Amino acid sequence: MTRNILSLFSSPVYTTTIDENLEDVFESIKKLKYISANNYGTSTSETRDILSKFPSLKKALLDEFNHYKDTCLHYEDTDFFITTSWVTKCTPNSSSHRHNHQNALYSGVLYFQEGEDFGGIRFSNENLMPQQILLKEPTEWNLLNSSSWVIKPAPNEVVIFPSYLFHEVTFHSANEDRYSLAFNLFPKGTLGKSDSLLNFNYD
Repeated sequence: MTRNILSLFSSPVYTTTIDENLEDVFESIKKLKYISANNYGTSTSETRDILSKFPSLKKALLDEFNHYKDTCLHYEDTDFFITTSWVTKCTPNSSSHRHNHQNALYSGVLYFQEGEDFGGIRFSNENLMPQQILLKEPTEWNLLNSSSWVIKPAPNEVVIFPSYLFHEVTFHSANEDRYSLAFNLFPKGTLGKSDSLLNFNYD
């Protein structure tokens, strides 16, 4: 007897660790000017092109995304570019609101720190029907029965996900500021076909 589970129409979230020395980057982003992002102690860098300051890191992140989209998603014939990049700073006892990223196809985040009390990134499924039957909790949570999922940060870890996925920073209770570098990606060149053909040039 053969039993199979097909995770149809999933929203794949890709995680990896890049082999980069981020000490200078980390020290540099601490000195940026930040603006408040919400009422929960979270702020974002004033610049939305932070990776232009770190071309080597920008290339490493784009190379990792290209590996993912070519080998896992098999979009070898579609090129992408990073549209925006910024740093999020969370002070102790803070969190962020749930949100997604518009005007982008994929998004990513790079972490510099780790610790049990550092806030993670929580992804949530916003497509659950309001009238869905409420069952007892499963004996074990997994990717097939969860409506949300938390990834804890680790140094040099990169998380790449579809931009439509809602996500948030969970409660950050460590006694030091938490920093992460986020970026959005968009395809370029000739997209689609027939009456849905689009040529998007980016220099």
